[in-house]
Amino acid sequence: MRVGAPWAHTAEMADRVDSLPAPARRVLRRAPIERLVATVKRSAVLRGRAAFVARELVGRRAVVDYRLRDGPLIVPVRHGTSDAVTLDEVFLTRDYAIPDRVRAVLASVQEPPRVLDLGANAGYFGAFVLGEFPEARIVAFEPDPDNADTVRRAIAANHRADRWEVIEACAATFDGRVRFLPGQYSLSREAREGEPGATDLPAVDVLPHLGRSDLAKIDIEGAEWPIIADPRLAGCDVRAIVLEYHPDRCPEPDAEATASHLLEAAGFCVGAARRRATGHGVLWAWKPK
Repeated sequence: MRVGAPWAHTAEMADRVDSLPAPARRVLRRAPIERLVATVKRSAVLRGRAAFVARELVGRRAVVDYRLRDGPLIVPVRHGTSDAVTLDEVFLTRDYAIPDRVRAVLASVQEPPRVLDLGANAGYFGAFVLGEFPEARIVAFEPDPDNADTVRRAIAANHRADRWEVIEACAATFDGRVRFLPGQYSLSREAREGEPGATDLPAVDVLPHLGRSDLAKIDIEGAEWPIIADPRLAGCDVRAIVLEYHPDRCPEPDAEATASHLLEAAGFCVGAARRRATGHGVLWAWKPK
C-alpha cells in the first residue's frame, strides 16, 4: 500500500469531522469510514503518521516503535490490538491530564516524583509521566506477560532502565497468587471463578509501594476496589492518585460515588470524574498540602 499525500488530506478531514454538516457526519460515521477517521485522528500524536495508519488498517499483528509528536519519547504499538485505543486515551483525549491542584501538590515534592503505575499495560502512562516529569522514577505493575514485555520494550527504547522498573505481578492487598486472564491487552484482568483461559499469577501487596510513592495511577479492571477500601491507604504518604474505576466488582451500584467516598474516607480530596459511556471513568484524588 502506498502512503503519502492522500493521508494528509484524510487527516485534515478527520480533524474537522465534528464541524461538518449532518449528512457528511453520518457518512463518516459508517463503520469502516469511522474506523479510518478514528485511526487517522490517533495518528496525530505520533511521528510517522502514514505508516501508523497503514499498519492499523491492515490489521496484521506487528510491534512497532513510534516517537511521540511532542518530544523525544518512544512508545511501542502492537498493531492489530487495542493499543491504538489506549494511545488515544493517554495522548489524544488525555484522560490522565494532570489537574492544576495536583500539579501544585506534586510541586511540593523535594525530589523528582516517585510514580507507581498499577496496570501498566503497554507503558503509555509511564511515557506520559516522563513527558511531564523527565526525572521521575516509575515502578510499574503489570501481570500480563505480553504487556510486561511491551513495557520493558518502552523502557529500553527510551533508555530509562535506571528509573523505570517493571514488577510482573498483580496489584493486590496481599502477597500470594490470583487467577488471572492474560492475553486481553488493555482488558487483561483478574479472572472470575471458573473462567476459561485463566492462569495462576503472582500477586503483591501494593500498599507499601503506595506509601513510597508521590503519584499513583490505578487502572486494574475492577481489582481496584480492595486497594482503595484498604484502611492502610489513609496512612500512606502517596500525595495523588489517578484512578480508573470500573463497575465490575464494585461493592455498590454507583461506581463513581463509591470510588469518591472511599478515597475521601482515606483523606483525599476528589475532583470531578471523566466519565465514559460504559459506566467506568477516571478521577483524580489528592492529599491537601
